[in-house]
Amino acid sequence: MEGHGRCDRAPAQHGRRDPLSSPHHRRPLSIKESRLPSPPSPQMVGEPIATVPTGPESVAEADRLLALAESELSAGRLRATRRHALHAARLYPTSPRAPVVATTANVLLADASSHHAALLLPEPDDPDASPLFASELRRHFKSLVKSLRVGLNAATAAAYPSVAAAAEEALGHATEAYEALTTPTPGTFWTACAGCRLLHEFERKYVGY
Repeated sequence: MEGHGRCDRAPAQHGRRDPLSSPHHRRPLSIKESRLPSPPSPQMVGEPIATVPTGPESVAEADRLLALAESELSAGRLRATRRHALHAARLYPTSPRAPVVATTANVLLADASSHHAALLLPEPDDPDASPLFASELRRHFKSLVKSLRVGLNAATAAAYPSVAAAAEEALGHATEAYEALTTPTPGTFWTACAGCRLLHEFERKYVGY
């Protein structure tokens, strides 16, 4: 029957186009093209910084700033120490001393009455702070310890004794804060005094004395 036969002409002869050849067709991106850039990692605990290309002049300027930072650290001027160290870290991102000096200043500047501040953590009552689990707190503490020690081998510590001493002091503050947050508070018990006939409360570590 006419009109029901099979057409042997190619699709192009009917005016059709290959959809992949259309200028409106967008080819799928390759894995390499579609991958988003990874976020930059912080250069030191508590102070994510943007870095600049490093050259001989930048390294020389970073060394000068680190010398200033170490001088300010010896004098106890911690804010100036942190400012110079952060600037040096931007100019010389691979400097082994800049992160140590900056993190040390951050810890020593923290509120000594706050364990969270000493660990460079937000306060628990901060509405923007997320709950911190024990495993996360442990990882953060290890990262902080690494930041205070990573650039201080024996030779560097001997060459820069003021930095080594300040880093050890900061490490002591952080360790005390971590232990205070992770050590269970001992319970108490009440006992009557045979002499005064009054009740007294003691920590349970004194049971048996």
